[in-house]
Amino acid sequence: MNVSVYAVHVRQLSDWHDEDAAFRHYRNMGIVAADVLESELVDYSLEEYKSKLNRAGMDFGAFVATTDIITAEGVNLEENLTRVKGFIDELERLGVPKIMLAPNVRNAESPEEYYAMRERMVEGYQSMAEYARGSGVTVMIENQSVRQRADSLIEDCKYIIDNAPDVGFVLDAGNFFCVREDVLTAYEVFRDRIVHSHIKDWEYNEFGRIVRSYMPPLRSAVMGKGLLPLDTLITRMRDDGYSGSLLLEVNGRPFDTELLDKSAEYLLSFVR
Repeated sequence: MNVSVYAVHVRQLSDWHDEDAAFRHYRNMGIVAADVLESELVDYSLEEYKSKLNRAGMDFGAFVATTDIITAEGVNLEENLTRVKGFIDELERLGVPKIMLAPNVRNAESPEEYYAMRERMVEGYQSMAEYARGSGVTVMIENQSVRQRADSLIEDCKYIIDNAPDVGFVLDAGNFFCVREDVLTAYEVFRDRIVHSHIKDWEYNEFGRIVRSYMPPLRSAVMGKGLLPLDTLITRMRDDGYSGSLLLEVNGRPFDTELLDKSAEYLLSFVR
């Protein structure tokens, strides 16, 4: 088990004017890898990002691609599939081990649409995992945070990965909280399929900038100080031999060094 961070969080810290120094700061704390969002490719290519992280002593842990292989049709679907395959090929060349596909889909407006979306997710995710087979790149799905999407509830996420056996699961405790699913129950359900995890903690915030489903406004709290049972969750993961990353994630508030430092120290306390 190791601790990683979203690269964008480090890059947007106002306390640092030198991105490379900021990455070195978190590497010196003990964070070994960073995950990169597709939106960041406007600043650096995948190869440039890998070089930047390697210079700081970090690995490129995973790439998050936003795509629509679920509701797109015809030419649009083919373009989306080609994009994802291109990312997988490039990640294989660079030795980046994981890609998380975040489907850019609308909320379902009827039960029929909901279950049709779920079937398309099975088909889309499994097809990309089959394409990646033998490449050293694991295709991953993350539970989302909106009840009207077919990839948010425990039952539906289990259905998807049960029927897409080559797909790895990304456990996002904060997202399960947003749809009123018990995080510890979710962990037990997905324990044997978890290859990556997104860790954040929530606090209620009347004037927060992020609203998840029908939940009250939330913003990220310092890890271990918020609403989630992270002590119990991460201890179970460690004791069960989880060997993937604990990715430090922040939502709904400005990035600041104190928040990231304290959260990093909390996560690192489980791996030292």
